[in-house]
Amino acid sequence: AEYTKLAEDFANKKTVKEYLSFAEAQKNKVKIDWDNYTPPVPTFTSTKIFDNFDLKEIREYIDWQPFFIAWEMHGKFPQILTDSIVGVEATKLYNDANALLDKLVSEKWLSAKGVVGFWEAVATAADTIEVTLRQAQGPASTIQLESLRQQIKKAPGQPNLSLSDFIKPAPTPDLPVRQAGSQLQTPDYIGAFSVTIQGIETHIKKFEAAHDDYNKIMLQALADRLAEAFAEVLHKKTRTEYWGYVKDETLSNEELIKENYTGIRPAPGYPACPDHT
Repeated sequence: AEYTKLAEDFANKKTVKEYLSFAEAQKNKVKIDWDNYTPPVPTFTSTKIFDNFDLKEIREYIDWQPFFIAWEMHGKFPQILTDSIVGVEATKLYNDANALLDKLVSEKWLSAKGVVGFWEAVATAADTIEVTLRQAQGPASTIQLESLRQQIKKAPGQPNLSLSDFIKPAPTPDLPVRQAGSQLQTPDYIGAFSVTIQGIETHIKKFEAAHDDYNKIMLQALADRLAEAFAEVLHKKTRTEYWGYVKDETLSNEELIKENYTGIRPAPGYPACPDHT
């Protein structure tokens, strides 16, 4: 009876959410004046591969707060280093981490590999993005990327967002190309990148053989942070160099961590773009 009451009390606290039908949500998309918008053009199309990106550069973009959370030390960085309760141990952990970072960078324990690419793209349906793949030889091909649209009922004037809203739509009978030179004739683009930190397995086995759990966990945590930092580096280079839509960006690492930059980088598997194919 007690647990039944607790369950009922909890259920009564939940906010009742109202949802639109999918068709209604699709009608409430973002309104963009595509006639007067010129999409920025990337410096290249197709892909650019990074076989051994400089770890020294990557480490400058590390977000340390999740590193401490991995060690069950909760608090903001760098304030955690002077915390009255965990500050001493947090500082020791931080110093040990940087010492191991120095070693793995100088001795090239790990390698950073990545790829970034840009392709022409067009929104062909309410939630569909068509991407054109052009080869050096042979005909071009296309793939369809599906995105999900928000269906929760919004306040008047607020759209139900989908990633496809931010890709220029294809001309349709109700949205024709109005005249030669129309911005609707200018191609839009979509970009993507993937990163990995490789080479950890050999060193993990050495730490395991030495029963050195501390450095094993330390290396795993640092490799995770380097992978995230590599994503931050490539995203920044995309904005300022490769796509170049904010060439004059001067954000600090703290501002990057707070995502104060222009644009987003949703990953396949996120609710906004669940399609992994």
